[in-house]
Parts: sequence; structure tokens; C-alpha cells
Amino acid sequence: MVERPDDHSRRTFLTRLGGYSLALSAPGALTLGGMPAGLPAAGEYDLSWIRQLEGASDRAVVDAPGLGDFPLQLATRFLDNCDAAYGKGQHAARVVLNIRTRAIPIALTDEAWVRYSLGAEYEVKDRTTGTAVVNRNPFLEVPADRNG
Repeated sequence: MVERPDDHSRRTFLTRLGGYSLALSAPGALTLGGMPAGLPAAGEYDLSWIRQLEGASDRAVVDAPGLGDFPLQLATRFLDNCDAAYGKGQHAARVVLNIRTRAIPIALTDEAWVRYSLGAEYEVKDRTTGTAVVNRNPFLEVPADRNG
């Protein structure tokens, strides 16, 4: 895709946003002056995940700045709606989750949840006991009503 100075398409915006997000997520990416430092050379980023979006019939980006924003539910709802509109298995919809800041525990392993007491830190309650989840990442579980 050739980018023109007057190109304000959603695709261009999302491509730039993704590049900026990757650049800013690199360890030591910012100096005290706020200018990028120590960034990989052009072409050294792993952008292979973008290829998975190329053949998608429908695409969505769900921003997840916090646990209370229900990003996984929004992504699931989008995919369910695609199933309802096109028929299950009759589309190639894709969702990109932008998990950041206070939502980062969603993507961490069970071991990290135990080691850092993330359930207590982020006040994530077990559905059955009502107490803080201390032994696992509950976001990695698929509720029984979602199986199949």
C-alpha cells in the first residue's frame, strides 16, 4: 500500500497506531526527554500477526485499558454477531485485542497470578466464592455456556 500525505483512511490510522504501540512498548523505548531511544532498526519488528488479518471478512480492534472494560466480552460479542449475520463457520472474522495498562493481567499466566497475587491487587473476584482469585487467571477459562 502506497501511503499518500492526504491518506486519512482507517487502515492507515490503525497501521500507524500499531507501529507506535509496538515502538512504545519496547523496553527502554523512551528517554527522560520523551524521545524514542534504542528502538530496533526498520524491519526488525515482528509484525507477522498482521498477515492473519489479510483474508478476514470482518475486522475489529478492541481497546482494553482496564479489567472493567470487558474487552474479552466485546471481542466475543463481535464474533458471535458475525456468526449470526453470516452463519457459523461461513466467515473469517478477526479481532485484535489492544491489552494495555490495567488490563495486562488478562494476558498473564496462572503462575504470574499466583506469584503476584493479581486477583487481590486488581480486585478480581471468583464467581462462585466471591473472594479474590488467587490460584489462576480466570480470564483464561472458557465459561461452560461458551463451550462448543
